[in-house]
Amino acid sequence: RWHISLSSWLRDYIYIPLGGSRVGRIRHALNIMITFLVSGLWHGASWNYVLWGGIHGALQIIEGFFPWNKKSSRFQTDRRLHALLCIVTVPVTFLLVCFAWIFFRADSISQAWTVLKRILGFQNLNIRASMLVQFKLTEFAFIYEKIPGLREIVSSIRGFDALILMTAALVICLAFRNNQELDFRPTVRRAFVSIFYLVWGIMSLSGVSEFLYFNF
Repeated sequence: RWHISLSSWLRDYIYIPLGGSRVGRIRHALNIMITFLVSGLWHGASWNYVLWGGIHGALQIIEGFFPWNKKSSRFQTDRRLHALLCIVTVPVTFLLVCFAWIFFRADSISQAWTVLKRILGFQNLNIRASMLVQFKLTEFAFIYEKIPGLREIVSSIRGFDALILMTAALVICLAFRNNQELDFRPTVRRAFVSIFYLVWGIMSLSGVSEFLYFNF
């Protein structure tokens, strides 16, 4: 609910008072950009947060110029064309949002550029060691240690483990509904699955994780 509250505040106290969408196209684009820049500043008084908000604002503005977003467009009225559009736009949106997260997570813009150079140059993509330490993924560590030859195979292919993680994340995003889309109907099977994941989560705890937004 946290982001819903923030989005509502930005809409009611920034976007709508500026005129919202009931203005000309140029002023509408300016209203969108100002709103997203404010959202960036809300997260932190640093240029990388401002740039993060600006990237999202620019992407939102660019999206509005595409004709297929109109309700009268064939891409919205024809189910097959709409499905074809989603095949293209969903992965592109996913990648663009991940690109913007680099600036959000980095300590500075220069650090973000360094990360981007390494990504585009396909350098240091084997994120296994740092990832395991940062996120305390004991399950991954167990798999790497117990399956014979897996560590050598993964290490021999540059970026192999990163590709697996990104592919898994994309599949989860596309194949599963989130908690707002899910029509929850209690069953014995779901109860056992929920208990399993609850126990797994408790067993995997290695410390207290501070709520992310305490930093903002």
